[in-house]
Amino acid sequence: MRRLNINTSKHNHKPYPPSTLQERLKKDKAIDLRNNYRIKEYPNGYIKAIPIDENKYL
Repeated sequence: MRRLNINTSKHNHKPYPPSTLQERLKKDKAIDLRNNYRIKEYPNGYIKAIPIDENKYL
């Protein structure tokens, strides 16, 4: 049986350098949903959190 060598640094590449979660959310312009959402219920039991103000970023 042959052994398969994989370059782990190439396959485990992360899109972001090691940083805090807050910094990554700001970079991606994530919407702050704290006290800024409505709940929409679907007949199949699923729910969706919809932002009230989409311009409120973290």
